[in-house]
Amino acid sequence: MLNLVHFIHGLNMGGAETLVKEYALGIDKTKFNLTVLCLDNLHSPYDTLLAQHKIPVIYLSDYMPFYGKKTFLARAFNWRQYYYLARKFLRRLRPDILHVHLPLNHYVKFAALPQTTRIFYTQHFDVSCYPTEYPKDIEALRELIVRHPTQLIALNEPMRRELNELFHVTNTVVLNNGINLARFQQAKPKSQIRRELGIAQDAFVLGHVGRFAAVKNQTFLIDVAAEISKRNPNTWLLLVGAGEDRARLEEKLRVCGLKNKALVLSDRSDIPDLLSAMDRFVFPSVSEGMPLALIEAQVAGLPCIVSQAVPEAAKISNLLTFKSLQQPVAEWADAVLAQAPAPQYTRLEEWDIAVAIRQLEKLYESSTLF
Repeated sequence: MLNLVHFIHGLNMGGAETLVKEYALGIDKTKFNLTVLCLDNLHSPYDTLLAQHKIPVIYLSDYMPFYGKKTFLARAFNWRQYYYLARKFLRRLRPDILHVHLPLNHYVKFAALPQTTRIFYTQHFDVSCYPTEYPKDIEALRELIVRHPTQLIALNEPMRRELNELFHVTNTVVLNNGINLARFQQAKPKSQIRRELGIAQDAFVLGHVGRFAAVKNQTFLIDVAAEISKRNPNTWLLLVGAGEDRARLEEKLRVCGLKNKALVLSDRSDIPDLLSAMDRFVFPSVSEGMPLALIEAQVAGLPCIVSQAVPEAAKISNLLTFKSLQQPVAEWADAVLAQAPAPQYTRLEEWDIAVAIRQLEKLYESSTLF
C-alpha cells in the first residue's frame, strides 16, 4: 500500500478544497493509505464530513499556541512554525506520493523529503497570476522538479501548455475538476428549497457560489442585480461562500437597496439544493483557473453568464454565455434576462468525479515505476 498525502491550506469550501474532499472520499483505500495535511483548521462542513468518514486530517494550526494572535511577534512566530510543523509532519508521514494543491511548494522544499518521494502538483488558478503573486513558490517547485519525480496537473489544455513553458517540462497532464453527478439528480425541488430559504416562489433569483474575494468580483454582480431589480422588483440575489470580503459585500447590498432581497450564506454543504433555487448563475470573475462551481451550475441546468476570464474549457453545455467586464452593467442585465435555452451537454460523463479519481489513481500508480 502506498502512503499518500494531500497537502492544502485548509478545507474551506472553495473549488480546490472541494476537489480534495472528493478525492479523499473516493480514493481506493485498499491501494492508498491517505492522509490530508492542512495548514489551518477552518472548522468547515468538509472537516466534519471527512471526520465522519474516518479520513485522517492533520491541521498544523492545532499545534500552534499563538495561532490567531495578531501581535507582530505572534505572527512572526506562527510564520516560522508553519514551516517547521510542515516539515515535522511530512517527515513523520513518510509519503510515497505527496500531492500539493495551491502554492505550498515552499513548505515542501523546506521539508527536504527523500528524493524517492513522488511530487504531484495541481494548478488550480490562472497560470498568468502565478509568477507575479507567488514567485518564491515557483522557485521552490522548480527545485522540487529537479530533485524529485514530479507530475504537474492542469485543469485544461491552455493551462497545460502554460505550465510546461513556465517549468520547462513536457509531461504536464490535464485532469478535469470532477463533480459528484449523482448529487444533482437527488437535489431538492426548487419550490421546497425556496420555502426553506424564505424566497418567494415567483421571485427571479440570481445566484453565485464562490469565495468572497476581489478576484471573484461579486461587487459587479451586485451592480447587475441592482439593475435587474429596477426592471423586475421581484428579483433576489443568493450569494453562497465565505471569505474576507463578506462585510464589504453586505454593505454594498445595503447601499444598493438589496439588503432585504438578498441572502448571503456560508459553510453550506447542500450546493445542489441551493443551485436548484436559482434561475440564473452569474460569474463575473477577474481571473479563473477552472471554476468547479460553474461546472456544477451547468449540471444543475442553470443558464450561466460569465466573464471572459473563465476558460473556454468550462463551457460544457449551451447554458454558458461569455461577457466582457468592459461591457456596461445594463448589457450584463440583458444577457441575464435573455430566454433560457434547453440544456444540451458535451461529454458530461468526463466530469464525473469517479472518472477523475480513477484517472488520478492510474497516475499515482504509474509514477511508482520511475
